[in-house]
Amino acid sequence: EKLQNRPPVVIEKEDKRADFLEEQLGRMQEQYQAMQMKLNKMRVEHLELQAANKELTEKFDQVKMEAEKVEKELTTQLRALREKHARVGQELQELRSAHQETKKQLEQLREEKLKLFRELQEQQEQS
Repeated sequence: EKLQNRPPVVIEKEDKRADFLEEQLGRMQEQYQAMQMKLNKMRVEHLELQAANKELTEKFDQVKMEAEKVEKELTTQLRALREKHARVGQELQELRSAHQETKKQLEQLREEKLKLFRELQEQQEQS
């Protein structure tokens, strides 16, 4: 009854306005659905990135533990080598000292031998 009381121009304007609003609502619903799809895609990517991050973190922790273990082993080996180096250095010094002492004794023995040889020669010349 209200529509009948209104002039046809007003009804036509309202129909156009209703069509425009329906089109706008349709576009907004499409945009909303597109945004929902994009959001869902981003959520999936986020979950994939979280999984990849967790996997990389676990691998990193594992590699770090292995590296620390190897570092500890190498540190132990290095300490042992340093101790061995110090012992070998000390033994070498002792050998050098013994060699010098032996050379000294050898020289004394040569001098004594020469002295005894001269004494023997003198005795032979005297006799």
